[in-house]
Amino acid sequence: MRDRLATWGRAGLIGAVILTVPLWLRGPYYLHLVITVAMFSIAGLGARLLLLVGLWSFGQGVFLTIGAYTSAILVVDLGLSFWAALPVVALGGAVAAAAVGYPALRLRGPYFAIFTMVLVFAVREAIILSPRLTHGASGFVGVPRPDPVAIGGLEVSFVSPERLYTIVAALLLLTMGVMYRVDRSRLAKVLSAIRQDEVLAQSVGMNATRYRMGAFVIAAFFTAAAGAFSAHYYSVVHPEIWGLWPSIFVTTYAIIGGVRSVFGPVVGATVGVLVVEVLRPAEGLQGVLLGITLMIVVFVLPGGLTSIVSKETVARIVGRLSEVRSLGGAAWLRRSAHGASDDAIGRRGTTNGHVTGSGVQDPPGDRR
Repeated sequence: MRDRLATWGRAGLIGAVILTVPLWLRGPYYLHLVITVAMFSIAGLGARLLLLVGLWSFGQGVFLTIGAYTSAILVVDLGLSFWAALPVVALGGAVAAAAVGYPALRLRGPYFAIFTMVLVFAVREAIILSPRLTHGASGFVGVPRPDPVAIGGLEVSFVSPERLYTIVAALLLLTMGVMYRVDRSRLAKVLSAIRQDEVLAQSVGMNATRYRMGAFVIAAFFTAAAGAFSAHYYSVVHPEIWGLWPSIFVTTYAIIGGVRSVFGPVVGATVGVLVVEVLRPAEGLQGVLLGITLMIVVFVLPGGLTSIVSKETVARIVGRLSEVRSLGGAAWLRRSAHGASDDAIGRRGTTNGHVTGSGVQDPPGDRR
């Protein structure tokens, strides 16, 4: 019970921090960056779920594009409201993932990654070659903002960046909540088993293709919802808005942040978006620097940036702080220095010969 209350307390604190960003981060430019981080985080959480089952997907931009175009078609051409179109778009992304995933998920390793990259170009060409449905290469211009909502007789509009942020923040929190529940369900254990040894997992009755399909569909559901929001945020939808590079960035952000935690894609997206924004004047260096960052993280921090604050690290820090508080600062420093000197003597004693009970090596001539 106590653990459950602590979990709900942490969840409430995280939700409050995310939802109140506009209160302590002022300015349209900074809010634009935060909204961009949130959209990439949602797509990155989907990529993380695929990485947990061993699928390297560079096609998350496909479902962002499908979500953006589907929402634009439903709202602009068919006259639906954004709120009615949003669940339809998310379900449409899941259906598209199921249709694509049925043949694609039989591919393994680099073949699946290459297929997802090719799928990005295939969707782009399909959009251009379907002008009656998608408006061709010009896409949609002037996609309206989300419709106002009446709350207790008060009409709330979503025109300002602060109000638009509340929508994407709610989507992000919903996605994080679902992924958190997945991490603590039987599905996470099955996905981990399939990633580690698919043959062994199948030998005990696990249908690897079915579970991969489930992960693929869940990831597409939330990614398409983020794509739908992007259409109404940018007010423009065209074939290049979520192309190959954004798709690669999504997976890169998930890996940089770390796939062991639901916060990994959020941390990775924050770092990645800021790096891309700082290097915007030197556009050609953005991908290069992100690639270098990815290699450094893979070799130095295989668990991603969030592994720095893992439970073990936090427990070690808390233990040290408790020890300092109980002993007092000066006593703790003397104890630490004494322990360090004992360790140094012990290491010297084991360099060239055996060690006596006191930790000091006998002189070479006195050995018996």
